[in-house]
Amino acid sequence: MAGNRGGNSMGGEIGVATPDLMREMLATRAAVGLARAYIRQHLCALGLAHTFDDTSLIGSELMTNAIAASATGSTVRLFIGYRCGKLVLAVWDDSPAMPVRKESEPLTPDAVDSLPDEPGGWGLGLVEALAHEYWTEPAGSGKWVCAALKT
Repeated sequence: MAGNRGGNSMGGEIGVATPDLMREMLATRAAVGLARAYIRQHLCALGLAHTFDDTSLIGSELMTNAIAASATGSTVRLFIGYRCGKLVLAVWDDSPAMPVRKESEPLTPDAVDSLPDEPGGWGLGLVEALAHEYWTEPAGSGKWVCAALKT
């Protein structure tokens, strides 16, 4: 996992003509489906509909983790925008605890089907396999978990 990046916080100026997507939702299971809908709509607007499957899976995993980490009644945030020339999908939650990746051999997109049937903890491995890179950024009382997308 790449380290934190100073000065690269979500929601700031992007320096390109493409608008960012920023949505805040209640931290409930419904947010995962809403996130997928927002991701599809934004990728289509960017002309990147061909990246939806991997990007949707990344967004679903990050949103699921954020909901699990969030306090009851709180909100989560979804961000998609360009940072440092890369399309970034990020999810914010109100927990300062950093996500923990289940230890396993590094995953490749082809190895995803061979994961053990143990529930939970595989999301960050999937993100790592499908994204160009991922990292966390502390922000306020919580953190952003970010993934640079392969476009």
